[in-house]
Amino acid sequence: MPYSTVLHDLKRLILAKADIKIISPSDCRVISISIQQELRKNISETTIKRLFGFAEIKHDFSKFTINTLKEYVGMAEEIQTETAITPFVTNEDLAQVKAKAFRISQYTLQNLKNRCTVPYEMTIPRKFARHDFDFFYNSDFNFTAFVSQPGYGKSILISHLVQEMFFDEDAPHKNDVVLLINADNIFSSE
Repeated sequence: MPYSTVLHDLKRLILAKADIKIISPSDCRVISISIQQELRKNISETTIKRLFGFAEIKHDFSKFTINTLKEYVGMAEEIQTETAITPFVTNEDLAQVKAKAFRISQYTLQNLKNRCTVPYEMTIPRKFARHDFDFFYNSDFNFTAFVSQPGYGKSILISHLVQEMFFDEDAPHKNDVVLLINADNIFSSE
């Protein structure tokens, strides 16, 4: 299992075990204390924050951290922290590809919502983004971009755009395949 998949599964299982629907930085302390009480092993609050994207990750998690988190959530299988190369499967049908892209995109959307500096519900979709996307979608162009300075809301803009154009019940492109990922996942050493 690839390293990023292990981390994704750990996050999901930790949230389920802690009965947390939407994680906040303060929940990381509770999780850290729970691990210490249950296993008598220390995983710092900051390490938990790094796992959930609330603090910068400058290196991979240690085997001790991964083993302890796996023990905490009850994952019994052997840890595989090395990056595995998954063979390309050519016989996957479009429904499977769409389902996987949807799951990854939903995870990315949730991550963007969690990292938003204001309550996500207080943010709004931007009309120009939909207009620009419609123009791009109906053109012969290969790519488009939303460009601005850091902290000006590009990620939130794109999250609203993807939700509105692909995932909402009345989305105009509901039957299309979209894959929303964090660029850090492409350029990281994982």
